[in-house]
Amino acid sequence: GFTALSETMSTKEMANFLGSFRLRVMDSVVNNGGLIDKFIGDGALAIFGLQSDAREAAHQALAAGSELQAKIATWNKGREESGKAAVRIAIAAHAGSAVVGAIGDERRLEFTAIGNTVNLAARLEEIAKQRDIDFLVSGTVADHVDGGIALNAVGQEVVRGSAEEIALFSVISKA
Repeated sequence: GFTALSETMSTKEMANFLGSFRLRVMDSVVNNGGLIDKFIGDGALAIFGLQSDAREAAHQALAAGSELQAKIATWNKGREESGKAAVRIAIAAHAGSAVVGAIGDERRLEFTAIGNTVNLAARLEEIAKQRDIDFLVSGTVADHVDGGIALNAVGQEVVRGSAEEIALFSVISKA
């Protein structure tokens, strides 16, 4: 709901809002062993597993998402007390290989991650928004999760731009 929310803000208020939001995202990701590849407007692409195996990376990503949900819930209490609208977020996670590193040329070189895994993660985030699911993960992530994290099967879906069907799971919040 960032577009609708931003229509009610001045440019300065929007910049302050995004700064506050991004700080919460950054802290949640870094606190759990990940890094931010990039912020894209009101969204972020985070990477886990650069120095760990897939199982640990899945747990790190899920812990970061859960921490972010808690941070947003706390932030929303303060926002609502001051008469501001609550913030809703959609989180999605997918696992797999990607090309990660400096990509570009001498005119523009940037650190990024590219590949089908990244594309599918972005599509899962779209599905999470469409289905009003706060935290959605692929079956690939679910396969790496053992105990301590409750998942609910959402079904199978052919993701836009992909020929394969992907199993989807929502992360059950502890709150």
